[in-house]
Amino acid sequence: MNDQSPVSVGQLLFDSLTKYGDKTLLFIADTGERVTHSELLTWSVRAALRLREDGVRRGDIVSTCTDNHKYSWIPFLATQFLGGISANFNSMLPPEEAVLLMRSIRPKVLFVSKDDREYVERCLKEAGVDAKLVVFGSSFSDYIAQRDDESDFKPATIDSVTETAVVIFSSGTTGLPKGVCLSHNSWYKIAQPISIRYTINDDDAYVFLFCSTLYWITGIFNIVRSIYTGNVCVVCRKFDTVECWKYIEKYKVTVMFIGTFSIMDFVKSKPENIDASSLKLCYTGGSPVTVNMMKSLCEALPHTKILLLYGMTETTGGFMSFDPTDDRQYEMQLAKPLSSGLMPEGVEWKVVDVNTNKILGPNENGELRVKMEILMNGYFGVDSSEVFDSDGYFKTGDICNYDEDKCFFIVDRIKEMIKYRGWQISPAFIVDVLLQHPAVSEAAVIGIPHEIDVDHPMGIVVVDKKTTEKEIADFVNSRVTDVQKLRAGVRIVEKIPKTVSGKVKKSALIELVKDIV
Repeated sequence: MNDQSPVSVGQLLFDSLTKYGDKTLLFIADTGERVTHSELLTWSVRAALRLREDGVRRGDIVSTCTDNHKYSWIPFLATQFLGGISANFNSMLPPEEAVLLMRSIRPKVLFVSKDDREYVERCLKEAGVDAKLVVFGSSFSDYIAQRDDESDFKPATIDSVTETAVVIFSSGTTGLPKGVCLSHNSWYKIAQPISIRYTINDDDAYVFLFCSTLYWITGIFNIVRSIYTGNVCVVCRKFDTVECWKYIEKYKVTVMFIGTFSIMDFVKSKPENIDASSLKLCYTGGSPVTVNMMKSLCEALPHTKILLLYGMTETTGGFMSFDPTDDRQYEMQLAKPLSSGLMPEGVEWKVVDVNTNKILGPNENGELRVKMEILMNGYFGVDSSEVFDSDGYFKTGDICNYDEDKCFFIVDRIKEMIKYRGWQISPAFIVDVLLQHPAVSEAAVIGIPHEIDVDHPMGIVVVDKKTTEKEIADFVNSRVTDVQKLRAGVRIVEKIPKTVSGKVKKSALIELVKDIV
């Protein structure tokens, strides 16, 4: 695939859906419905033809705001068939954020569920965007009605594989989400099992369980790869831990991804006598992980290989982990549970001191910077030059180190590191200690500004047993170094604010506690 003979994501998916025909692509776990490749192809072609009548052309933006159901991927596929750009929303976004994003990308058509219609209409009006609204379960039926011209349809061509195909909004843990522009080439590369393996053997099929919608990189990643490889997805509307265990047993799920923030809830909710032996691989990632989390997941899934995955929206999702087909590499994962694996071939990287730009060696903490084919084009409508260094490496914003075996360990986000005098403190480490307290069910750590020491760490916790803030602080301070002590104390709250992807939203957390500091 190159610029001399560009193949669009739409053409790639059209050909794959045609190839696999009546083979099952989707099981909708909440309803028990089944969707084949050919059914999804037919519906998506019809929707593409109707969108063309709406005036959608190559480069136009089409959006969705809906949960997972048997029709939810049709607008995405139809848009790609036309050479358009897909950019999707989530009704859990604060309205003020959705307004800013809608005003920025200005979708031409927006497909919405009945439940989210009022939210979307209000946001579009405030944003001053005149998008055509198509409602699932209502006007959407016109978009999949049979047509006389559907058998003649062919996907649109593109001029270059570097053109943007999808805009995905970043999680916005420390600020507002940004639109990450991902190219046709990125999706072509990620569709193939070139770095992240979803099977133990090359001839094994996989059944992938996920609940991510098209708003998330994992939602698009999983549907694109499943279409391309002819495998099966089991999808659900939301991540209900008890139901997910049941889906693993019912559909003989072989692969799943679980965010690190959901691990302990998932483990604690395991039903008795559930058969999860079909699950061969379980990837986790998305935020810092602890040894206890990895150990608990391994104990809950004794027949499953547990792998820590590293990636971000800007890298078209996960790109680094140990290879589960390599016994030596999996032994390294077991021996080094906090490692995200070995850097895959084709990725140039360096770890640098963020203050001096000096390249660091093994066991030195610094920012990970990478060059690879699947990097984003940039942020939508924003000058993105500052996120690349003078050598063209993407600044991931993640502090990491690697050992003598070139195994990588992600420490924390640069913006979330706490500075105490001359020391840098990882909140993730203190969170691990907080979660060891028997009364703490959720935890986060932030830095409270101090005029002499720069920052004092504060623990923010949700508890499910009677305790006091002082008792929790004493518990932690007796188990950490003097530098890591919770000098700003502990605050018990009813709920820790999170992004729609489940990550702790530090900016909202600071607002939550500033009045009581």
